[in-house]
Amino acid sequence: MPHGLHQLFQLRRLSEFVLLSNGISSSSISKKSGKLDELGALNDLGGKLKIKNLRFPKDDKTAKANLYEKEDLLSLILIWDINSSINENDCEKALEDLKPHQNLRELSISAYGGSKFPNWLPLLQKLVKLSLSRCNRCHCLPPLNRLPNLQVLVLDELMELEYIVDESTTTTTTSSSFSTLKELRLTNLPKLKEWWKNAGDQNATFTCLSKLVVEDCPCLTSMPLFPCLEELVLKNTCWGPFNQTMAAAKEEKTSEFQASSSTTTFTVVPLSKLKTLHIIAMDMSTGDPNIWQSLPSLRSVTLDHISDIHNQLQKLQKVTNLQQLHIWRCDSLKEIPSWISNVKSLKTISIKLCPELTIPRERLSLIASLKKVEIEDCPQVELCCVLLYGSLLPLRPLFRKGGLLLLENNSVDWNENTNAKGSKDSKRHLHFLILHPVQIVHVLCMKERISKKFYRKNYENSLEE
Repeated sequence: MPHGLHQLFQLRRLSEFVLLSNGISSSSISKKSGKLDELGALNDLGGKLKIKNLRFPKDDKTAKANLYEKEDLLSLILIWDINSSINENDCEKALEDLKPHQNLRELSISAYGGSKFPNWLPLLQKLVKLSLSRCNRCHCLPPLNRLPNLQVLVLDELMELEYIVDESTTTTTTSSSFSTLKELRLTNLPKLKEWWKNAGDQNATFTCLSKLVVEDCPCLTSMPLFPCLEELVLKNTCWGPFNQTMAAAKEEKTSEFQASSSTTTFTVVPLSKLKTLHIIAMDMSTGDPNIWQSLPSLRSVTLDHISDIHNQLQKLQKVTNLQQLHIWRCDSLKEIPSWISNVKSLKTISIKLCPELTIPRERLSLIASLKKVEIEDCPQVELCCVLLYGSLLPLRPLFRKGGLLLLENNSVDWNENTNAKGSKDSKRHLHFLILHPVQIVHVLCMKERISKKFYRKNYENSLEE
């Protein structure tokens, strides 16, 4: 940032303050660049402020930024200079000096070089969202369970972190901790073992948690229960925490807890509210074999890079309210399961990057009642067979994006007897069918009532548009 910004003492919005990176050695640029003390007089700043390229220079002026006097500041993002090799203690002192006002609602700290966080962090009583990322020396966190209004917690690339909360250093009981937390993201934490360290209460519960993302946490074996969860993402991690909650659901146990906004006690069956589930690169053979039948509210399932995809699809038919099914990067998938047509609630199926998938003619009726079918990068699928029994006349190109062409068809006859009239079930409504354009050329040429030249011409024109 240019020098002299401190003269704008009535400035109310400054979205980003960029310090000179350590990788820039020009002395002329350095003299003209503003330091952190430029922020000292700007006490009317409000909204969001991002400070980039933080470090601990010889002429340290972090304390003179006076962030603690900026009571209108609601969101603060602190990003350290990745090109700066600074002492661990100096980095910790710099962050301690950047103490914000207690009115702060959101805090993000990235690329921080210290091993511990400042004492002021758990004192931010109004903090709603906290994000800590790429803090590679950090091996412990402050008592985050002292933040009474925390709703979103993001922990990413904390390479040395083993536990989230150490019970021996906090006076807050596990049953009352994180009672307002709604969204939790744990990503790339290779050493994380458990949520609590030295926890006496193993039945702690995230009473309000609705979204949980756990990615690349291979050592994580235990977490509190999450009975109100609505969306769950699991990627390259162990089944431990998930199995704990599933076991509670299977045994029909209930968790009693206090609602955060009232004193009314109520019961919730674990995972009974789960609506969306994403499972990515997981060995599902080690999971609970009855996983699917314990999820009564499940509406959308994504299975991505699953080795035993056939076994999981067979178990998935026990989900009676399923509406969306996404199957991606499953090399062993060879056909669409026969039970698809029996799930009346299913509306959408998406299959991508499944090189062995085929759709035999006798399986065409399986997708007839769906409103949207998306097939992408499945080279063995002869998509001309998909429309073999259908009327191609209503099809019209809508748009082309990348290697796909989206076709709309509001009334396709999927009955094998195309001459059957008056049958109540003879008309099905496939609203969207996404096919590869090269294969669609052959599909369009199958229609006998309209010339081959007409279809090819109109198809090519749609691609040009």
